[in-house]
Amino acid sequence: MLGARKDWFPTSIWHFDLDNVATLNQTLLKEIYRVKQSEPQSIGRSAVFGWHSHTQLHKLDTFQAFVSIVIDSVSEISKFQKIDTEMHMSKIDQCWAIVNPQYAHNTLHNHPNSIYSGVYYLIAPNKCGSLVFRDPREVSHMWKLPTSEHTVWTAQNVEYEPKESRMVIFPSWLLHQVQPNLSTEDRVSISFNISFVSLQ
Repeated sequence: MLGARKDWFPTSIWHFDLDNVATLNQTLLKEIYRVKQSEPQSIGRSAVFGWHSHTQLHKLDTFQAFVSIVIDSVSEISKFQKIDTEMHMSKIDQCWAIVNPQYAHNTLHNHPNSIYSGVYYLIAPNKCGSLVFRDPREVSHMWKLPTSEHTVWTAQNVEYEPKESRMVIFPSWLLHQVQPNLSTEDRVSISFNISFVSLQ
């Protein structure tokens, strides 16, 4: 006899592979390294040995095409999740760049005061450090079930290998970290936080 089952409280992680963005990527990279040169001191946060820019890159003229892509991607997620987009509008609250040279990484953290967070990869060499998400059900880490294969019901961590021109969007409360960059090249990404504002 097969029992009936319903899965509740899912945690969705979205990814978007962008096409025809080579020119945009070069524009963004040029701007990021310009900011890095003018502001070489990392603001810290989760970055270890890496550089973390200021968090208002989305206000720069050179980032407006990127901002549009982010908002369009979030709109797709909002429609799928049945968010009232007639009465609420998504907006970027913070946007920053991370440059991780060899051995740099990012500690386990989440993003308070936002709904969605995301990362977009501009330079992602082989073995540059996967994005690792942790099962938010803390009790699940007290034991590891003797499973025969990796499944969404028993995984304690999920790894996303960086890919150039890929955007990953996830709930801001979901704990995540970045593994050390084991390549000799910079790992360059743009991160952002999204919230919703009422249109009333």
